[in-house]
Amino acid sequence: MKEVTEKNFGLVIAFMLPGFLLLWALTFSYPNVAMWLKTPKEPEAASVGAFLHAALASLAIGLLLSAIRYIVVDKLLERFHRTLPKLDIKKLIQADKAVAFQALVENFYRYYQYYSNTFVAVFLGYAFYLTANYHSLSTKEIIVQTGFVIVVCVLLLAASNDTFVKYRRGSHDLISEQGGTGC
Repeated sequence: MKEVTEKNFGLVIAFMLPGFLLLWALTFSYPNVAMWLKTPKEPEAASVGAFLHAALASLAIGLLLSAIRYIVVDKLLERFHRTLPKLDIKKLIQADKAVAFQALVENFYRYYQYYSNTFVAVFLGYAFYLTANYHSLSTKEIIVQTGFVIVVCVLLLAASNDTFVKYRRGSHDLISEQGGTGC
């Protein structure tokens, strides 16, 4: 497997980390999933197959989370920020502008994807956990856990909003410098 570099770091944080987070959250509700992530007692028992299985499952789940994020969070933020200009990427014809746009993607959009995909992962993970364990939890435990999850989700949405706006404004400013409106 390739090492993590600046070229693929954004993809790891945008998809694999949120995917792994939901995969891990599912272990609290589904024992079969917990077996996928179980650490062997002897170091020599660790296998490349188990790592690859968990990595591919994390990536697949991360991509599904991204689809849900696109349908829910992207649409919500676009509706909330109606005054943000629409992007016209076709106007990125100069090579230096394309490089600058890629920097915007890596420095803002990938983090937006991470925060919003993680928001979806936390929300779904807690929903699965609560559904599977509702009868074994006290009311106090449910209230405390739900409060914590709400705080985490609000923080993730706030970070998503911030990076989304910075990406969109930066992209618009970059495209506008080429003489187009970018809208």
